[in-house]
Amino acid sequence: MKQQLTKYIFILTTIVAISCNRPQNAENNYKVEIVTFSLKDTTDFADFSKASNDLKEFLLQINGFEKRTLLKISNNKFQDILIWKDQNSLSIADSLFLIDPIAKKYTSFMDTTSINFYYPEIINEHKK
Repeated sequence: MKQQLTKYIFILTTIVAISCNRPQNAENNYKVEIVTFSLKDTTDFADFSKASNDLKEFLLQINGFEKRTLLKISNNKFQDILIWKDQNSLSIADSLFLIDPIAKKYTSFMDTTSINFYYPEIINEHKK
C-alpha cells in the first residue's frame, strides 16, 4: 500500500510539475529530465538544502537551461525536474554534472543506489 501511494505521488507530482513549470514559449523540442533519489542517512538537511540552492549557479551557466523544480515526495525521497531547451543542452549538462564541483557537492548527499533518471516525452501541454 505504501509503495503504491509513493508511486501515485511520484506520478502526480511529475504531471503537476511538468504542466506548471514549462516555459511559456515552449515548443515540442523542449526536454524534460526527472531525477528521483533518496538522501544518505547521514545527510544534514540544511547542508543538502544549501547545496541544492547553490546548484542554481551551475545550471545558469549552461546554455539551454530553462527551469528546475526540486520536490520532496516523502520523508527522504526527492524528485528533481529540469526543463531544457533541447536534447543538446540536456546532454551537455549531464556531461558537465559529473565534473563540476558544485554539482558534485549536491550529489554527494544522495544515496547513489536510489538514483533514477526519467526522460518523458511531452505529448500534450495545456496552458492557462
